[in-house]
Amino acid sequence: MEPIINVDSSLSVDDATGAIKKSAGENGFGVVGFHNINETLESNGVECPTEVRIVAACNPKVADSMLEMVADVSPAMPCRIMDAASG
Repeated sequence: MEPIINVDSSLSVDDATGAIKKSAGENGFGVVGFHNINETLESNGVECPTEVRIVAACNPKVADSMLEMVADVSPAMPCRIMDAASG
């Protein structure tokens, strides 16, 4: 299985982010973090021409089974879903 899956969408970045959050909840994942990368960069004086949002999601049962199989995956947890569009 590939660790990165790309999906094209006609949704805006903010609408796609909302859909990701909704879908995560409907599929047993809790949203445990959210990052608006543009706001973070801009607050540090850096302008990013690409809109970027990151949703961190976790399903405790999936996380537990992954850690039992390969504990080395822990730095990649929780799952991160990036939503971006070039501007």
